Amino acid sequence: MSLTVIEKNIVETLPQTQSMFVKAKFSLTIKSHTDFDLEVKITDLVQLILTESGVKDQKDVSVIKFISARLFDDLKTPKFNHLTFEEVKLSLHLGVRHEYGQYMGINVSTIHFWLKSFILDKNRELAIKEFNKKLDEQEHGKTNKLEKANPEGQKKIIEALKNIIKEVPAEQEVKKKLVNMGKQKSPRDMYIQKCFAEFDTLHNQRALRTKSGRYILYEEKPVDQVEYVELKLKEYDNSNLK
Repeated sequence: MSLTVIEKNIVETLPQTQSMFVKAKFSLTIKSHTDFDLEVKITDLVQLILTESGVKDQKDVSVIKFISARLFDDLKTPKFNHLTFEEVKLSLHLGVRHEYGQYMGINVSTIHFWLKSFILDKNRELAIKEFNKKLDEQEHGKTNKLEKANPEGQKKIIEALKNIIKEVPAEQEVKKKLVNMGKQKSPRDMYIQKCFAEFDTLHNQRALRTKSGRYILYEEKPVDQVEYVELKLKEYDNSNLK
């Protein structure tokens, strides 16, 4: 995670006592490192801290390996793995300079104490808050400038929103029509309906006189409405099969 141009500009406005905390926060976290990369970085860091502290056995390989291994184990725990490596580096940098109290040599206990002190550091908390505050002000200021500089644009947006609201009922009507289209009768069903109406017309023109029902003469045979529709439908189906 790196700083954007705007964020970098904001960091530059902070005093050095605050900017160092913000810069350290915007880097790769411990849990984002591979074990190999983390081991290499920790070993280099331990050597640096031993050198800065003036410890006599700063070049003792066994001491460096031991402290590095214990620091590696600590940093992999949930208590510290959310920190960035730059924050770990900064915590040891401040610790060896007595910012977190006096210490009795460089050892696992001392480094663990520095890490905990760094997390609880009020200056660190204040620096992050100040940075976030300035970032919010920057973003808020941009919005206000845009609104003042382009009032016509704001009006257009409002009008567009109004049109969208007006179009909602129309959209619902379209959906209703689509549903009705789905309910439309098939050509076959429409043909059946047509046959029923056709029978009524023919019956009015050439009905057979009978007391048992409504009949017409179709293909020289007396048929009622149902029989007529069935015959016509049979012809319809056969014609569609061809």
